[in-house]
Amino acid sequence: MATALDWRSGFFGTLSVSYAATLREPAPGVSVQWLTLGGGGGLAAPIRPLDALVRARVEATVDAVTASAKDPKKPPEAGRGWALGTRTAVDLLWPADGDVALVGSAEALVRIHGTALEGPPKPRTTLPIGGFTGMLGLQLRLQ
Repeated sequence: MATALDWRSGFFGTLSVSYAATLREPAPGVSVQWLTLGGGGGLAAPIRPLDALVRARVEATVDAVTASAKDPKKPPEAGRGWALGTRTAVDLLWPADGDVALVGSAEALVRIHGTALEGPPKPRTTLPIGGFTGMLGLQLRLQ
């Protein structure tokens, strides 16, 4: 994720790319992966006693979805589709003004519609239209 923050107002913009894969199969023998592009913005506020920064953000997203059927008797097959959605998140950065900061995030995502997959897998499966996730990482300041 890349962000541009206006320290005077606290407003910032974001561009993001993320990848996710299911830990549990939504149907027997089916695995799903999402490549998500997002853009949006939000508001940041310092937490002075902790030298931390909290950011609340909203992003519009587009997902490229691939579902793969795993049948040991057949060659691998994949179905592909697209989904539009939104992601809201709260990030905590520490230290707030360091060149390298620790980032923790909690995110909720909702896809506007279910993904219509073209091609396999069969049986037809329903993919989740939303969920929750978290992130822990580092932020590097580029100036």
